[in-house]
Amino acid sequence: MKKSFLLINSDGCFLGIAQRLQDEGYKVYSFYEKVAEKYSGKDVGKGMIELVEDMYDVLWEYKDKKDNLIILVDGNYDGSEFDVLRSEGWHVIGSSDFSEKMEHDRGKGNELAGKLGLNLPPAVEFTDFAKASQYLDKLKSKDNSIKLVFKGDGLDAAGGSFTYLANTVEEMQKYIDWVNRQQSYGCKIEKFRFQEVIDGVEVDFAGWYNGSQFVPAMFVDFEQKRIHGLGAAVGCLGQIEVFLDPTKEPYFQKHLKPLLPILNENNAVANEWAINNIVKEGDPYFLEFTSRFGWDSTIGELAILKDAGKSIGEFFEMLAFKKPFPKDYFPYGLFSCTVRLYSGSTGHHCEDVEGKPLFWDSKYNDNFWWYSVKRSDAGHEITGSMVGCVTYCAKTVEEAVAGAYAIIDPRNNNITIPDIFYSETIGDKVPEMIRELKGQKIIS
Repeated sequence: MKKSFLLINSDGCFLGIAQRLQDEGYKVYSFYEKVAEKYSGKDVGKGMIELVEDMYDVLWEYKDKKDNLIILVDGNYDGSEFDVLRSEGWHVIGSSDFSEKMEHDRGKGNELAGKLGLNLPPAVEFTDFAKASQYLDKLKSKDNSIKLVFKGDGLDAAGGSFTYLANTVEEMQKYIDWVNRQQSYGCKIEKFRFQEVIDGVEVDFAGWYNGSQFVPAMFVDFEQKRIHGLGAAVGCLGQIEVFLDPTKEPYFQKHLKPLLPILNENNAVANEWAINNIVKEGDPYFLEFTSRFGWDSTIGELAILKDAGKSIGEFFEMLAFKKPFPKDYFPYGLFSCTVRLYSGSTGHHCEDVEGKPLFWDSKYNDNFWWYSVKRSDAGHEITGSMVGCVTYCAKTVEEAVAGAYAIIDPRNNNITIPDIFYSETIGDKVPEMIRELKGQKIIS
């Protein structure tokens, strides 16, 4: 008998995963937290998957058969609550108190990174915007051309849209003035830092952890977070993913493998652990932990598994129940290209786009992973500006990129999204970045 899945959406990125689990014959329940409406809009998934008003209704239904239900949690929030569910015998993959702290408290994240032998970019931390302004005034008088990155702590800011690269000290001053004003709209930033810019190759290295071991694969992620690589972070616009054999990978052996005993000592739970780095002259500098799963990077990984004929449901089941993965389970060396699709632009609100019609050629069902879509009598409609992603898998970066853009290209009539918006530069520098990482002996 197949397991059932309860997908808990805080960020609202699980619709495409829910559809695939459903297509594989699993019973799927999807619960959307209120905050997810900010990203996905109202009624996301309606007419496509089974939506539940209260996740505890599902838990009550399975209270005497907990081994029949797997719970997936996107984002990093309410970690302590999900730890309580685990202590009660529920099988939860995702957010925990430990993973939440490592992502949202940059001081704790930096401390852990130091234990893993990673370099830390020089940074200055503040809890007061006025004192931060005084610091910038002194810095500007010495050298206004210094580049700084703004990084905030907490759920509202860590890893989120407030991360910003300023090309001058004066630009950073104007930016933090704006950030400070945003707090009047409910975004609380109690701690933040200015981090020195390190010029190098930005790359994520990740592994799935089942509660005692990493699965036998390292996932390498080249992510584009900004429009054409410039300006403030606006949400990931796409990336290239590849699976590598961890036993042969220098980065995994030196930095990810030492994470394993630390996770076990802290009673960490099934989840994905990604480390964001800047690599310069053979040395990786730690930027942040993404100790969670969801959104485009997970989509790229799962797309590779699906392309290799694997079941997503079985993958999560093996994680949740600590089952060993068969030899040659992971398709090492296969690339995926993921391009996020918006309606309007990244800055549009759900109410700006809700109700727009969406059409696609069904022969590409496996390539589209939806975030903000519903089905009505009139067909499919958009519920939020982040509509979804298109993926394509191949044996080279170039083939993966070409395949993804061929599907998106409006001239090919494979998909119709009114006012479609996406980056046209995903993967353009990745072959060169891979060569650099190999030359610096970061990957084999």
